[in-house]
This record gives sequence, structure tokens and C-alpha cells, in this order.
Amino acid sequence: MPGRPSSPYLINTLFIEAVSSTTAKNGVYKIYIPSALYYTNTGLTINNVQVNFDNGAGFVTAAINSTVIANYTTVGNKNWYSK
Repeated sequence: MPGRPSSPYLINTLFIEAVSSTTAKNGVYKIYIPSALYYTNTGLTINNVQVNFDNGAGFVTAAINSTVIANYTTVGNKNWYSK
């Protein structure tokens, strides 16, 4: 509307991630985050994501357009956490 002092729309940030495979071959799981999958309407960019692979190493930095490897010494389901 003309004369409106601010936008009526809320601005929020959303981050979605999904894995392409649910198994680690020989205890090793590799992830790659291509920049082509990063979309935004804010003009802001990200350079990396921090991921805890639930393998005892804590949070590791996964840079955009590079491969990060998670090594597992135990079998079973693992929960990943990212920030």
C-alpha cells in the first residue's frame, strides 16, 4: 500500500538438508554441499555449515563445494546435527 512504513511480510530464515544415502560404506560417509543447491531471496550467502555427525568428533565445518568425511567405528543409527 502506498505510504506503508514497512513491509507487511515477515522475514525468516529456513535451512533444509537431506542425505542422499542412509548407509556408510566401510564406516565412512562422505557429504558434499554444492553451491548450486543454495537458494536465497535475501542476497546473503553462506560459506559453510557446521555438522555434528554423532561420531564423537563434535561439530566439524563443511565448506560449500567441498567434501567432508565422517568416520564411524560403531554400527547403528546416528543423529546428525547442523548449525
